[in-house]
Amino acid sequence: MPRQTVVPPSLCRLAARQEGLVGVAQCREHGMTDRQVGALVRQGRWRRVMLGVLDTGIPSGRDDDPFDRRRRRGAILGPVAFRALSRRAWRRWCCTVSRVRPGRCSRR
Repeated sequence: MPRQTVVPPSLCRLAARQEGLVGVAQCREHGMTDRQVGALVRQGRWRRVMLGVLDTGIPSGRDDDPFDRRRRRGAILGPVAFRALSRRAWRRWCCTVSRVRPGRCSRR
């Protein structure tokens, strides 16, 4: 039987504040590895919303109208996705402009 991946409580609290959405970078900041995140997605406990953004399914604790929840999730998705994509986009642009191998780029 596969081992159950434990999600740090601090990440669960963050997900609840963000309507269940977290970025992969936020998972790393809270001590999770890419392998653990991938395992949660494969197990069906989490779902990929878009590149770098995950839906944990953790409720916010608010008993609102479902429309309000979707509206809040849409508002939160933008900044979480921007943060997830901005580093990758920066590296791609940097490497293209300077013609350096992708692993050799760094933000200055």
